[in-house]
Amino acid sequence: MDAKACRCHVLLLSLLIAALDCSANEVQKITLAAKAADSDVVVIGVVGEVSRCARIEAGECRDSAVTAKVHVQEVLKGPVPAEIRFRCEEAAPEFSPAACAPETARLLFLRADGNGVFHAVNGPYGAYDLSLPAGQSALMQFRTRLDGRAEQQGFK
Repeated sequence: MDAKACRCHVLLLSLLIAALDCSANEVQKITLAAKAADSDVVVIGVVGEVSRCARIEAGECRDSAVTAKVHVQEVLKGPVPAEIRFRCEEAAPEFSPAACAPETARLLFLRADGNGVFHAVNGPYGAYDLSLPAGQSALMQFRTRLDGRAEQQGFK
């Protein structure tokens, strides 16, 4: 094979590789039971103050990572204080739960990092938005949603 043919083969191979759907950094969704088992804590809380740089309180400072204070309303697993620091936006977008909107209620499956910050288990699938009607607790809303899904699937 001459040099020109070799270069054509290399170019063709390069184009084929570039055309592949590269999804190595995608987070695979795991079951609810697996999330609960992998979590240090599971809470329902309301996102409060959001900070791009929480070096003193969170042990690190990156503009691409956002930390929020979460006011815990219900503890479903593990011992937690009334307020926790939650990495609502990770430095790597594929691991980010994108749950930084203040005053939103969330069901959070979390793992502690040892620096006083909790991270979502299963990345974007570890934080659920619980939009609450006025006067209803987060736990009541979550149970109502679960009951509705159980009825739809014929479990009730």
